[in-house]
Amino acid sequence: MASDGKARAGMGTAFGDFSGSGHLGLVVTNHETEMHSLFLNQGTQLFSDATIRSGIGPATRPYVGFGVVFFDYDNDGRLDVSIVNGNVMANVAKVRAGGKLAQRKLLLRNDTGEHFVDVTKTAGPGFAVEGVGRALAAGDVDNDGDLDLLVTNNGERVNLLLNDGGNAANAILVQVSGTKSNRSGIGTKLTLTTGQRRQVREVQSGSSYLAQNDLRVHFGLGNAQKADRLEIRWPGGATEVIENIEANRFVTVRQGDGVIRSVPFERR
Repeated sequence: MASDGKARAGMGTAFGDFSGSGHLGLVVTNHETEMHSLFLNQGTQLFSDATIRSGIGPATRPYVGFGVVFFDYDNDGRLDVSIVNGNVMANVAKVRAGGKLAQRKLLLRNDTGEHFVDVTKTAGPGFAVEGVGRALAAGDVDNDGDLDLLVTNNGERVNLLLNDGGNAANAILVQVSGTKSNRSGIGTKLTLTTGQRRQVREVQSGSSYLAQNDLRVHFGLGNAQKADRLEIRWPGGATEVIENIEANRFVTVRQGDGVIRSVPFERR
């Protein structure tokens, strides 16, 4: 439900701490003319509708949205948003002038924590291809330190969008392995502190719409050469702290054993 009290279609969803407040906000994709919704977590068990003031509403109004992800594509420490779109009516052009079945993907850059800018037109040829988009998943496919995207389309081939240049800034990817908690670490909350910046991430299953993101947790570090502190809160409530983690590495943490593996990114 939006702030105007009207129901929305609601297809894809994603939770993420896009504001840097330490609380997970929510993005929901909707039907065309409705705008995709963004809800800011107030930290008091209440959410406020930030759809219009965030810039996401006006940028998404013409599209029928499905898959959506929060991900830091440029490793600056802020969660950006990508959305795949595609109509549900093959004859939409006969129903609405200018309507299209195949629609473009969107890349919205987080520039302040609570405001997003549409940078799709400068995001490369992968975003220029229109399709009947449905599922969207994020992960570091080529292990080079930045997040790539995988898109499924109705009746068409899959699109793999490799991120070229996101790793110009530094990052850390953390894989957690539970022992007393579930082995995949689903539900684990990770808080990474670098200088004055704190990033909160959660290991999640069933990402967005018919998809699953990489279970390795990605933190963009910008120009920082290391993270000062990583706090891991396992689903059962146990907490572990790891300090001084070098940038540009894959780190594996096993519950109760700390870091059991740390290897550098495969730079291309």
